[in-house]
Amino acid sequence: MNKSKIRLDEINRYLADSKLDAIIAMNLRTASYLTNFKRFDHYTFQNNLYTNFPVFTKSSGSWWVGGKLAEYLPKSMRPSWIDEFYDNDSSVFEDNIEYLVEILQRNGLSRARIGLDYDSVPVIAMNIFQAGLPDVEFVDSSVFFKQLKAVKTAKEIRILQAALDALEAGYQRVLKEVRSGRPMSEVMALYGQAVEDHGTQNMPSRWTSHPWEWVSNDSIPNDNSMFSREKILKTATLERINTLGYRSGYWSDNGIMLSVGDPGQEVRMQADQQWRVMDVIVREIKPGMSAKDAYQACQEAIDREVGYQGAWDCHSIGVDVMEDPWIGIGSERRESDEITFEPNTVICIEAGSGAEQTFVMGSEKLHRMSKMPQKLHIVDA
Repeated sequence: MNKSKIRLDEINRYLADSKLDAIIAMNLRTASYLTNFKRFDHYTFQNNLYTNFPVFTKSSGSWWVGGKLAEYLPKSMRPSWIDEFYDNDSSVFEDNIEYLVEILQRNGLSRARIGLDYDSVPVIAMNIFQAGLPDVEFVDSSVFFKQLKAVKTAKEIRILQAALDALEAGYQRVLKEVRSGRPMSEVMALYGQAVEDHGTQNMPSRWTSHPWEWVSNDSIPNDNSMFSREKILKTATLERINTLGYRSGYWSDNGIMLSVGDPGQEVRMQADQQWRVMDVIVREIKPGMSAKDAYQACQEAIDREVGYQGAWDCHSIGVDVMEDPWIGIGSERRESDEITFEPNTVICIEAGSGAEQTFVMGSEKLHRMSKMPQKLHIVDA
């Protein structure tokens, strides 16, 4: 377990600057991130973290409150940032919220100013908080927790790189196997095997969390899905493939464009334009930029230099497929606007379907983690 990943200096600075007595993480993925339990690669166990709550206080150290975390963890695996375990003998969410209220009262925080990630607090939890802690002022700390989670350690980046390498090994297999007249399902079966041979679970697309074999013919369109058992590869037809991978609790997200045989000048020009958009985005996003400022700078440069009218987006990736900061997704980005691109933020940039690659923010600019060439892959028919 990575014991040094929690940036306590950042947490303490936030508590002081925001004049907070404590902050509490309510999101189960944040809890997973803070404990590194994602490395157990066990969704059921991760989901049980929802009854556990990390608490960082200004003057009483950092705690873990809820189900029996200390009982599960030998001392050698316990995160060093946890000063006190307050284990409760229940896995019921409401029981542990009430226990959290009791612990806060016991530690003199019944009249405190406490930050919560409001976007993850169920109504029932707020009802219990307000009933048990009527004199506490609760403050929205959602942005802070997302910013904290956005910055990856060197070890996390290595895992993300390995997950990405596995997807690209699958794409290299696809390029060897595609040919006119072949069912796409056969090709994608070989793709999935290549990904899994590289130690990563493969997923069909970013819109589902199920392995591709689980997708039925009834649930996907026959004519336009890369996973349909009815789809047959045709000569000079553009194919766009977007897939996900899951490795040691982390996600990878990547895309590829290919054609069996030359698809013609118009398609090649369209693909080239998408990669030009990618280059502009990579150039424009700098460390310290907010998501809002990055979006505006990228869109203005794309309009000015490329004239591209299609969709594009950028999102961080890690414990979740789509983490903040993200830009270009939806018309209302809300709190993501405030989150900045810090060094060691890993992001996926998609300049239209099929043109997607992964980058990590350095001290001055983005660096490409993807190793596949930035191009439309044209395979001999």
